Amino acid sequence: MSTHDFNPADGAPRVPPTQPSPPVVREVRSSWPAVIGAIAVVMGAIGSLVWLGTTIVYLRIDRIPSYPTHLRTRAMRIASEYTTWNVALSLTLAGLAILLLAIGMSLIRRRRRSVAAARLWAALKIVTVLIYANLQYQIAWTQTQVAAPYTSPKTPAEWNSAIGGVTAAGSILWGWALPVFLLIWFAGRKIRAETLNWS
Repeated sequence: MSTHDFNPADGAPRVPPTQPSPPVVREVRSSWPAVIGAIAVVMGAIGSLVWLGTTIVYLRIDRIPSYPTHLRTRAMRIASEYTTWNVALSLTLAGLAILLLAIGMSLIRRRRRSVAAARLWAALKIVTVLIYANLQYQIAWTQTQVAAPYTSPKTPAEWNSAIGGVTAAGSILWGWALPVFLLIWFAGRKIRAETLNWS
């Protein structure tokens, strides 16, 4: 037996360990905060530009030559009656888009406050989209009534009203998609447990 087989402290032979060392467990971080955060950042950036541009359009709507001469005065008068509401709602939606962008960045950094902010954003977005879609339907319906005497018999005014209704419903479904998803996602038990450990 060589000298390397003895423990120099007590002269006892070295004995190989009978128990394997415990494996090193590495923490696996979930990827959903980065994915949802990136989606929120992109949609927030695009939404802020779109709604700020929409606000500018509403402020200059009386200068847009989009109607025939005999309808222009009446249609513009109707549109101008709703300008204040349109501008206010567009600015609100632009502000919500900017807030969504900030929430997305916070989610990527795994900040606990982003969860409460996302729930608040979702509730405000649902209400605002519903009000905006209802307003656009009312404007479309009123303008349809004004244009009815000039509408071709082959295109009844009711069709235009129906198209406005379908458009409003589509706006609601699109506007509610992300808010409803976030409310359902953050209501999950595993997600709530995970986000409690965020800083």
